Amino acid sequence: MAVYAYEKTYEWRLLEMDWCSNTAWWTAIVAVDFCFYWFHRFTHGILSRHQVHHTSEDFNLGTALRHSALLKTYSSFFYLPLALIGFPITLAFTHLQFNIIFQFWLHTKTVSTVGPLELIFNTPSHHRVHHDKNYAGVLIIWDKIFGTFQPELKSREIVYGLVDQPQSVNAVYLEVFYLKKVYEKFSEQTTWADGLKSIFYGPGWTPGSPRLGHPVPQPPPQQPTRKKYDPKLPRSLELYLFFHF
Repeated sequence: MAVYAYEKTYEWRLLEMDWCSNTAWWTAIVAVDFCFYWFHRFTHGILSRHQVHHTSEDFNLGTALRHSALLKTYSSFFYLPLALIGFPITLAFTHLQFNIIFQFWLHTKTVSTVGPLELIFNTPSHHRVHHDKNYAGVLIIWDKIFGTFQPELKSREIVYGLVDQPQSVNAVYLEVFYLKKVYEKFSEQTTWADGLKSIFYGPGWTPGSPRLGHPVPQPPPQQPTRKKYDPKLPRSLELYLFFHF
């Protein structure tokens, strides 16, 4: 579906971009990342598929691979402007893969900062404070331009996961749990306007709040850190997983 939509849009291209052109390759790096920024921001502000990624209460390289199986049902449409501009599908999709590969190393607490590169590129430090901020894939400049940049604050401990954290590691449940919450929130609304907002506004929205909900206040220093959901597995299953991997 993604390939078909891209190729059909490409028939209406405005420019001819040569696969072998250095200009096309460098331009594609920026253009693909720009499209990713808006796709990523959209998934945080409206649709729930990206919640699967953020249900992880750990922040490591394994988290980088934790994505919804249904995310591709709409993500490819954000890259159709590339086809309209004139980027061949091979060029656009190649750079999209480069973009995703770059983001793999961002999911780590091991790397502190990377000096002056923090000014231009997305880094582990930027990505650790990513919820509703720092949506960029490669270039952090998009967040600085569009007002969504937030530097990491060493004075505040980062708690990973969701505010309303699901107490499950079942992959199927994590795919659908928020759809159930959206339905419940929709059913509670007393006006059609609030009903539509419960569907299309951010996960933290409540009647009378901003589109993404009210910011969560910083907890008092004496408040303990939320206990991570960590169910114990049977010893037999632990041994199976150990030898399997």
